Amino acid sequence: MLNELKSLSESMKDAGINPPIWHNRLKKLPKGENLMLFLNSEGILIELQRLQYDRTKELRKYGTNQGTFPAFNIELEIEDDDKESKKELGKLLQKAEEHVPEIIALLDRKATFSKTKAGQDRGILKINSCLKTVASELLEKVGNSPDEYKALEELINRASKVTRDGFLRQFKDRIFEKIQNNPSETSTWVQFLIQSDNVILEVDASYDSKYPVNNINTLRWINSRLLGTVEKTPRTKSLDAYAKPVDMKKANKDKLPQVNLPKIGRITIRQMFEAKPCQSRYAKIGSASFPIGHEARNEMAAALEWLAKEQKIGKTWANVAGVSGHGNGLLFAYPSALSEPEDQPEYAGIFAPEDNASDADGVNFEAAAARVLPSIHGIVKNTPNAEMRIFVLVKPHGIKATTAKLLFSERYELSRLPSAAEEWKNGCGNIPLLLAEPSTPFPSEVVKCLNCEWIRDGTEMADVHGLGIGEGIKLLMETENYAKPIIERALNLAVKNSTPLLLGYAHEIHKEIHNKEKVKSKDYKLPGKGWVRKANKDKNFKAVHQVNLVPPILGLLLFKQNINKEDYMNNAPFLVGKFLSLVDLLHKEYCSIVRGAIPNQLIGNAMMRTALIDPQKAMSQLSDRLPVYYNWGNTVEFSEKTRKTKWALGQINKVSNEISKVDYPERMRDAEKAQLLLGYLAREPKEVDQDNENTNENKTN
Repeated sequence: MLNELKSLSESMKDAGINPPIWHNRLKKLPKGENLMLFLNSEGILIELQRLQYDRTKELRKYGTNQGTFPAFNIELEIEDDDKESKKELGKLLQKAEEHVPEIIALLDRKATFSKTKAGQDRGILKINSCLKTVASELLEKVGNSPDEYKALEELINRASKVTRDGFLRQFKDRIFEKIQNNPSETSTWVQFLIQSDNVILEVDASYDSKYPVNNINTLRWINSRLLGTVEKTPRTKSLDAYAKPVDMKKANKDKLPQVNLPKIGRITIRQMFEAKPCQSRYAKIGSASFPIGHEARNEMAAALEWLAKEQKIGKTWANVAGVSGHGNGLLFAYPSALSEPEDQPEYAGIFAPEDNASDADGVNFEAAAARVLPSIHGIVKNTPNAEMRIFVLVKPHGIKATTAKLLFSERYELSRLPSAAEEWKNGCGNIPLLLAEPSTPFPSEVVKCLNCEWIRDGTEMADVHGLGIGEGIKLLMETENYAKPIIERALNLAVKNSTPLLLGYAHEIHKEIHNKEKVKSKDYKLPGKGWVRKANKDKNFKAVHQVNLVPPILGLLLFKQNINKEDYMNNAPFLVGKFLSLVDLLHKEYCSIVRGAIPNQLIGNAMMRTALIDPQKAMSQLSDRLPVYYNWGNTVEFSEKTRKTKWALGQINKVSNEISKVDYPERMRDAEKAQLLLGYLAREPKEVDQDNENTNENKTN
């Protein structure tokens, strides 16, 4: 990941983008609600205040995993083996406002500092480390404070007076006061008490200072003092991996910076576990295997933090948790010739879209491309050799460690993106008119669709891993020659995993004579123009069915194999699929009129499984079953009731004549199977009840 961040930081320098560089021990606070604790001059906790994330997102805390200041976690709990107390508390909280005294009494007895596995009191370790050791270390490093920042020295002095038992007692009392004064918020304050939450220390309002400790101006001053202690021009002549002077002794001692990323959480920009045998292969362990000076490491951390700003979602980064294959995941995409305009287009969004409820048409690939490409053209005009840089970071769900994995990293000529987007759009349009309402998928949606295996006529789905997010990006960006193995595997996955869904969906439509409003026998939801997709993070993907996405994917993969609809719609596989679709309609009409009931399976659908293996065999077997319905259709008189029957017969005769002129494939490869499925899903340009020309023709049959 270091090489990616180094390139990013250099591009930012060239563009004049200079994000603030923060010392690696000044870390952002975690997201969520925090508590601010006000201390008086005696070190007594006198007040609590709840702070929403928008008030704390700029704040930072100094320290390491062993302790931080002025913000830290309080670890209070009801011990795990005290199940009765937990059960009792749960019952009381169901009607919290009626049981405030009982809740306070229970928490006063049972809520205490958690224990380590060795039985040590975490409270003693945490309080002593944060309020004594870390605070003193911070004061020593920043030195004397100017008058406007004197609140820092005062807070550290007050924190030194805090005792473990006194702190716990005061913290409980302040929580209980909040509960008593506002019983409706009892559950909220109970959660603050018994869960590990971030608290932020501050001097009370009686202390007169221009800036409190937890103020961006104070933090910037602290940061400047901390960075000033880092020797930028070391006396040693050693050079780091980027040919910059470095004090290796100091660099090896200090850990690399951490960055708090959206969705993923805190990560270290490079973390090598020294106990792994591979680390000693070249007699270089840990940071010695790739020496990086403080200047380079701070620049890279600042660059990643800039790229992952929350307001840049969809622009420079996108959430790919549902398609990364590794739990949480972020995709980063940006042009090497950077800028930071307010209306920056969604470079990342063209690969993995974000939901956009304000977009009346939902998330749309063509619309996203139209917003991005003008910017691309402008960059390429000024910088012809500009690149589109893309990388993906992943981190498994529930992992608290700061280790992230670089899953994918690639660079493409920026000039390739407009032509790639046009090819993608044309490929997804390489399909006939369908029963479904096709929608051009984004690369992340292709990955999501192909990693869903459908069974039981498409009513049940299981996640499988067949295609990675990097391969989805390559399908868009790389030419057919380079992407050939991916195209072949993707087509195999599309046919194998989606056939039950497509056959089940089309069968339901056939039983209802193309009337999608009547499809109620199965949970097929047909999102339309206003659909906002959730393909990259919706776990219950059945709620946004793939029937609108898979056919364009099949068309795209055929297009990338130079198989165009103008050709394949005249081939045997497609015509057989279309023929079986029409047979379904004829069978349905016969059963509806003659028998008064529609069977569970129509004969065209029943033959599709055989046709996917050997279409000629399917047609041969169908010749034994079709005459009953075909002869009935020819003998029945034309009327409004039999109009659809006559229309189906005319179309069957037409397609049968076309099949007689083509050769069946020697074997059904994935490409032929895709064409067969598209033929089964195809419909005529005119609806049956409006096709007057065919209706008049069929009156004579």
